Parts: sequence; structure tokens; C-alpha cells
Amino acid sequence: MNGDPTPEELIIVLVPDNVLCDARGRILGCDTCSPEDADIPFDWLLDEFYGPIEPGREYLIKHPIVCPWCGASITEKTPVAYE
Repeated sequence: MNGDPTPEELIIVLVPDNVLCDARGRILGCDTCSPEDADIPFDWLLDEFYGPIEPGREYLIKHPIVCPWCGASITEKTPVAYE
């Protein structure tokens, strides 16, 4: 696949609360409280729960989660630092 996927090629994954909770537990900071270290989009952390990266896979979370360190909102594309 070259470039951005077409709508037909998108794979939308609705992330369940238990995965969000587990992922939140691995966050060491976000772009608000740890801007020098938060350089990985949150959805890259989600890739670790869903296996190999698939072209066109996008995550959808029902609501932003809260950074465990500063309380800022974290969405799919928010830069974070994680273990």
C-alpha cells in the first residue's frame, strides 16, 4: 500500500476499556508533563497489545484517557513516554 489507505482499506479497532487500562498503566508521561520524553504516539503503544502493525489499522477509543501523572487528556495520537 502506497501513501494513506483508502476508506475501504482502513481497519478500525474499537479499543476495549481493559486494554486502555493496561496501556494507561504503562504510560510514564505525556506531552504535557514530560514533553522531552513523550515522543511516541499513544496508538503505537496500542500496537503492542494487538500484534504486528497492519497497514490501514487505526484505533478508536471511546473517550480520552487521563495521564496517570498529570491528568491531561490522552487520545489516540497524543505523544507519550512508556515502559
